[in-house]
Amino acid sequence: MRSLPLLLCLAACAPLGPDYQGPPVVATLAARFQHGQAATVPANPPAEWWTGFNDAELTRLIARARADSPALDVARARLAQSRAAYAGAVANLNPAGAVLGGALDTRIGTGAAGGSVLVPGLPLTLPSDVQNDVYATGFDASWETDLLGGKRRAAERGRAQAEAAEAAFADAQVQLAAEVGRAYVALRGAQDALAITRRSVALKQRGLTLSEGAATQGVTNALDIARLRADAAATEAQMPLIEAQVDALSAQLAVLTGTTPAALAPELARPRAVPRPPRKVAIGNPAEMLRRRPDIREAERRLAASSAAIGETAASFFPKITFMGLVSTAGGTPAAVLRSDGLGLAVGPVLQWNALDFGRKDAALAQAAGVRDEALAGYRQTVLAALADAEGSLSAYEKRRRSVARLAEASAEAARATELAAQMAGAGTLSVIDQLDIQRAQLQIDLALSQGRTELATAYIGLNKSLGLGWAPAPPPRPVAEGAQAAMAKAP
Repeated sequence: MRSLPLLLCLAACAPLGPDYQGPPVVATLAARFQHGQAATVPANPPAEWWTGFNDAELTRLIARARADSPALDVARARLAQSRAAYAGAVANLNPAGAVLGGALDTRIGTGAAGGSVLVPGLPLTLPSDVQNDVYATGFDASWETDLLGGKRRAAERGRAQAEAAEAAFADAQVQLAAEVGRAYVALRGAQDALAITRRSVALKQRGLTLSEGAATQGVTNALDIARLRADAAATEAQMPLIEAQVDALSAQLAVLTGTTPAALAPELARPRAVPRPPRKVAIGNPAEMLRRRPDIREAERRLAASSAAIGETAASFFPKITFMGLVSTAGGTPAAVLRSDGLGLAVGPVLQWNALDFGRKDAALAQAAGVRDEALAGYRQTVLAALADAEGSLSAYEKRRRSVARLAEASAEAARATELAAQMAGAGTLSVIDQLDIQRAQLQIDLALSQGRTELATAYIGLNKSLGLGWAPAPPPRPVAEGAQAAMAKAP
């Protein structure tokens, strides 16, 4: 026992393996993003980017998805697992103990020797069996000294993995909000396209009717009638496809929000305009974006976990010293267990060392180092991909914004042409068929504008997703005992 202070000192020594120094510098960052300067400002962007649409329905859908989405529940459950694993790794640093207790009732038969036995000068009677009762209780404890820091590295790895799970939960929120936003925008765009297509079909049917009337007077030939019929039929054939797209997007939103299509469909049945992004979009700067994106934080935490795993692996191949102790008492009756004369005590160290490894240690360390190198490469790839994603999203948003601006100008000119055509038709200087042709041309431009606005809103969502927006911090971990009770309450 004189060596106990020395062993306790060794237990506090620095653990084996490399000490994690933080993530490496992957790239030199500019002060501002390269693209999208005309439609953005370098201010800090809001986490809830969807409020920029000013669409109450979209805000409700995202709130419902964050509360009830099965995909988010999966990430939340994985976070709880990682936190529990980390709590277990920390608990392994402490001693373990167990209470023992038992009662034995033994009966040993004497066989043929039982009964009366004649001994010269002394008659004896043996029982048919021998009964003996034993009662015992005790407490045993053990503590591994963690000389080389294997358990401390395990706790370090568990903490990094739990923090990686928190980042994964945040990234799941980013992905979910973007998916809900894209599906909602596509739904409103499809509803708008359906309404424009119906108006186009009505105009073409009216033009066909007028042409058929003119044909009876010999003004229009059969070829023109056939072309008009084919054009009207082709346009009308697009309507069922757009209706199917509306139904599919409504069902997709139901899945994302954790409900059934039948429950959500009435809420989405009424068409609404495609939501429009704000005039100026706050985007911050590249450094803030990298710190904000959950996928980068997750990759960095996994790198830290893989670094700690090297020391954990190295320590597992060195001797382990465990202090063990046992206090016990026994007696023939329950009352005798409480007497001090039946007390037993055992305490001492136990040494365990797998001395023969035949290269297992080197192989395990090489594997752990390979996992660390893989995590390092993955982190670098994630950072570079995030920078490319943000720049590409900014460029796409800027180009879509310019395209929609030109389409809006074209739509305004088409509306002006339609108005002039109506005046000329009223004055008798323009035929009704020519007027319908101008109206159909306006509808085609309106359809292109509707599609452009849908793509612009989708690009706005992609931009905010690339900036790592749309998540809130995970709730703090519950005590392990409370979590275990909750798990038992939910058990089937």
